[in-house]
Amino acid sequence: MNHCEVCCATKWSAVGTIYRARDLPTAVEGAEATLYRCDGCGFRWIHPTLDEEALLAGYRMIEAGAWGGAVESDHIERRQFVPKARLLASLAPQRHAALDVGCFRGDFVSLLDCEERWGIEISSAAASVARQRGVNVIEDNVFDAAPPREHFDIISCFDVVEHVTDQRGLAARLADWLKPGGIVAIETGNADCLVARAMGARWYYYALSQHLCAHTARSLDLAMGSAGLELVHCKHAWHQPPQSQLRAFAYVGTALTHRVASDILVSLDSACIVPSPVMNLAKRPSPQHYSRDHLWRVYRRAAG
Repeated sequence: MNHCEVCCATKWSAVGTIYRARDLPTAVEGAEATLYRCDGCGFRWIHPTLDEEALLAGYRMIEAGAWGGAVESDHIERRQFVPKARLLASLAPQRHAALDVGCFRGDFVSLLDCEERWGIEISSAAASVARQRGVNVIEDNVFDAAPPREHFDIISCFDVVEHVTDQRGLAARLADWLKPGGIVAIETGNADCLVARAMGARWYYYALSQHLCAHTARSLDLAMGSAGLELVHCKHAWHQPPQSQLRAFAYVGTALTHRVASDILVSLDSACIVPSPVMNLAKRPSPQHYSRDHLWRVYRRAAG
């Protein structure tokens, strides 16, 4: 890469080394990669990553209960899908057709009060569940799927943008599927949140092998703006709110302790020989830590 995929800046810096988790069947536990940060918009990307064939194969193997658990009602409550659906309904001028990009089991799109509910999903097991719930599922990846153009009043795109490298291309496709005046809601990790900055390259979000990049609010607005999409609503959000604030602080504290201990071991290893089993512990992905570390932003395609 010779420029940022979002703002086209040619200056960036390496943040640090990432040790990947085996969160897909095709991933390798402990695989090393480097995290980079654009000096212009703050967009982060990871290199190297799983190649496209391995990523798509891994997604196709995912079972319907893999993300969010086996009980849909629990997942809907944890992800706060009901208030999100109400907000989108209030922002959309019409509610004829909705599309959920990466719909999985159809948990979210099935809540929208629309005549047509569409989804794009690559996991066959999850797509089957969504179809049983009345969702018209296109079983393909986002760049090969071909839903009707200028057809949708509402598009939801939760936990998707971090899985692709071509951010401007994705924005162009979303805008092309929207009716004039239609809205698209994006949810993704916030690379500029306090915990992400404190954790550096050891933020749990980067350890997931299916994550190829991470946005700041500025970089996401630039990516969506490249396709003529204008921001109309934004907030910082929990991906899944914890049972208590105290538990959230405990998770973050454990993760920060892990980062400090790992950095010390890596430094010692450069000065002397640290036993391999100990270094293997240092290279394990950091424990998952919950915070208000996601962006939730809604964009509108111009009506004219």
